[in-house]
Amino acid sequence: MNDLTVHKDRFIIGLTGNIGTGKSLVRKMLQHLGAYGIDGDALAQEALKPDGPASEEIIRHFGKYVLNDSGELDRAKIAHVVFNDKNSLVDLEKILHPLVITAAENLISHARLPIIVIEAIKLLESDLAGLCDSIWVVDAREEIIFDRLASDRGMDRGQIIERLSNQSPSQDKQKKADVVIENNWDPLTTWQLVQKSWKNMERTNNAFSDFLDKTTDLITVFKEKIVLPDTNTFSEMGKYFSLEKGSSHPFVWLRNEDIHQYTVNLQDQQDLVRMALTLFIFFTPSAEESETIAVWDLSQFELTLTGYSLPIAPDLEFSFQSLMKDIEVFCHFHLVNHINILLNDLLKERTTTFRKLGYNLVTVGEATNPQWNKAGYNLYQKNISEKFDLFSGKKSG
Repeated sequence: MNDLTVHKDRFIIGLTGNIGTGKSLVRKMLQHLGAYGIDGDALAQEALKPDGPASEEIIRHFGKYVLNDSGELDRAKIAHVVFNDKNSLVDLEKILHPLVITAAENLISHARLPIIVIEAIKLLESDLAGLCDSIWVVDAREEIIFDRLASDRGMDRGQIIERLSNQSPSQDKQKKADVVIENNWDPLTTWQLVQKSWKNMERTNNAFSDFLDKTTDLITVFKEKIVLPDTNTFSEMGKYFSLEKGSSHPFVWLRNEDIHQYTVNLQDQQDLVRMALTLFIFFTPSAEESETIAVWDLSQFELTLTGYSLPIAPDLEFSFQSLMKDIEVFCHFHLVNHINILLNDLLKERTTTFRKLGYNLVTVGEATNPQWNKAGYNLYQKNISEKFDLFSGKKSG
């Protein structure tokens, strides 16, 4: 068992739930409300990287079968082994869980926002639960879980049943929960439940209320520029993303597999809500009705531009630069290592501005995301936070 540090200057929400319930969506919602998010699965992926602390031990334990053609750990092969053998799953968890806990503690220690949400599927079965001041459990009806896993992950019924059999029943999790969120497809309803639970905790928990006051003061500089769904704003939100081709400042989606679902039927209320809560939409209105809109994908360590509508007029350049500075403040509070801006023909108009703001061109082969290198992207990138070793807490050289 790990010796856990008591973090009296933080309020930590533990977020858990079985596969397919929508934990990540709820974590994103809490991040939109001002929490700093820690994704346990992302930390496990870091541990599994070629230079990660789990790599050698897993190869030693499971053999070279779990390697891909490049000699790196293949997560699909590991999953095939452990989800067909419960003893192997236990062995993998014994290797990964201590590393995930160490990484989570280091992120908590470096966090610049006082409210933190840790998402982990085995949160209640691990030492991570001991870090938390409040436990939130996400649940969904069985038929919805099956539909999600079939449509989103391509899993068949047998695979889903096998995965769920390796997890504790949701009812057991709920017995230990302070908050239960039912996430049954409709993202607006889920968003309303999350907001209600957040406000209820503010009203009934004095410690949380104090930390929320501190959070509000910290994020004021950019909070008002982030678009959030509200029943009165759907028509406005839809307008932002329905600009016709040939417009003086059309909305442009950049190539990214994660946002393809939002390019279809964007006028649909559920699509808009899900987009607004999964991504971060920064919006700066202009007296000239040439709004600056930038849609960003926030991962554990990176912020990536996925879509935009940026006026080109020189007299609106100050508005654009001001927005980018607010986004950098946002990154500071979310421990983003670097911002990524993928280039396309329209963004080439902004390269001078990017250079002025400290962004550097990253050429093919140098990108941190292997998909960008594979696709041949060029992008501008700016380092934001001082990096530290995730598993030791020491600053990187």
